[in-house]
Amino acid sequence: MDIPQIDKSKEYTFTIAFDELLKKSNVIITSKNSGLSYIREKRKDKSILLFYSETICTWRTSDGFVSEEMFDKWYITKIVRKKA
Repeated sequence: MDIPQIDKSKEYTFTIAFDELLKKSNVIITSKNSGLSYIREKRKDKSILLFYSETICTWRTSDGFVSEEMFDKWYITKIVRKKA
């Protein structure tokens, strides 16, 4: 999945953005501080946090967030899946 255009029309706190990520499977949260985008993907019986690597243009497993990201603002972008 390619990364869609990030919706920068509204900024959120980390708490709100992370809560959206946990509740919904169709959102990308993007750190204003680092520019990194994250999604949650279900694999088998657990959720995996992924970040988008612009270097290799793919989603990679993430160990978590850095404090600089957590204390700054975030963007929430809805993922619109194309029907086949």
